[in-house]
Amino acid sequence: MPILEVLARIPARAEPKAAGWWRVMFGPRGSTAGDAGGPSASRHALDFRVLTGSRIVVFDASESLFRSAQPQPQEAHAGSGAPVGFRPIPEFGRAIADAVVAGRGRGTVAGVRIGVVCGAADAVVVGEALWASIARSCGLGRGDDDMVVVKMEESD
Repeated sequence: MPILEVLARIPARAEPKAAGWWRVMFGPRGSTAGDAGGPSASRHALDFRVLTGSRIVVFDASESLFRSAQPQPQEAHAGSGAPVGFRPIPEFGRAIADAVVAGRGRGTVAGVRIGVVCGAADAVVVGEALWASIARSCGLGRGDDDMVVVKMEESD
C-alpha cells in the first residue's frame, strides 16, 4: 500500500488501530501549555485517508472532511484553556503547492483547501513532498528534540 511506504519514510513510530486512515501527529518534544512567550503545546496532525477509486487524500487534521462548508473559527479559543483540537499546520498552503508541483505530470493530483487528493500510484511522491515542506516550515528534523507519532485511526 503506497500510504505505508510514505509513512515508512517519515521518521515516526506506527501504532496500528485500523485500516484506511492514518494520522501523523507532530510537535516539539517537551513543549508545555501556558509558557508565556515560550513554545506552545500546539499539536499538529496530518491525515492520510484511502478513498474510493484508488485515490488518497492527505489533509491537515485540524480540518474535517465532513465539516460543513461554513468557516469554523480555528483558533478562537487558543490561549483560553478551552480545548481546540489540533492546530492548523503552519504554511500548509505552501506544502500543498509543493506536493502538487511534485506530482505534476505523474497522474491525477489536485490541491484542495485542506490538503491534496491523488491517485494511489502518486501517494509516495506527493506524500514525501508534502511532509518535506511541513518539516521545513515546522522546523522538524531527525534530531531527538522532534516528536512524530503515527496512529492508525478507525474510519467512520
